Amino acid sequence: MVITTEIVRSEDVPIADSSGSTAAVPIQPTTARIIGDVPDGTPPPPTPPKPDFVVPARNILSTTTHEQGGRTITIQRIKPIPLPPPPAPAPSIQAGDDSAFRARLAAYRAEHPQPKTVSLGATVYRSKDSPARSLVTYRPGAEMEPVTFWSSADFSLLAGIRNFSDTTGQVRTMFLMWSAVDIDRMTASLKQHGREYHLPAIPEFAEGKATITIVGNPPASEVLVPIKSLHDLYNNDTAVPREGLAESGKAGWC
Repeated sequence: MVITTEIVRSEDVPIADSSGSTAAVPIQPTTARIIGDVPDGTPPPPTPPKPDFVVPARNILSTTTHEQGGRTITIQRIKPIPLPPPPAPAPSIQAGDDSAFRARLAAYRAEHPQPKTVSLGATVYRSKDSPARSLVTYRPGAEMEPVTFWSSADFSLLAGIRNFSDTTGQVRTMFLMWSAVDIDRMTASLKQHGREYHLPAIPEFAEGKATITIVGNPPASEVLVPIKSLHDLYNNDTAVPREGLAESGKAGWC
């Protein structure tokens, strides 16, 4: 089954399974977008050093020095350090009409929907003679069957995305575990030991925008919304800084 993942369009995308039958997947007219920044692999600045704890000489009551293991250990007995006064107790909450608060809370939740988790595991197959292909397992929920698919997208380049909004407007938090297989290196390594590398059956993909091929029975169309949205982002060079994704993908090399 092949799902074409063009940049968001208000039209149906045909799905074809192995029998040749097709069904229409409705595409929501909302553009998928990344929430937050995509890390480019630059390490964070070092933590500034903590200030030294210096006791004024007037507060030192006694000093004892010991030699141990080539080190000099100094123990100082100091005056008690005064602590700040405890904070004032919080005012008690009086029971009353909280309808205004509930209205503000409802408005906030409407503007900040609870994110849903997208859990993915991907193996990226690479070769010098062919583009990268990814075998991905998507777990849509604890009570739902995992979805396995091949993708012509290099999923290592998506490793920098943490949060995104899908084509229905739902906020998603992505957890992606990925590894890479160098087909040429694996083949040569096993050949040296008289063994043969058996590559999984990778489907054929047309050139152009990244698409997917479902392995096994296709799930309901709404289950594939986050997957379709990730491919929208991957295909949209203006929405995704490809250099940044590449750097974060290198940082996550397994």
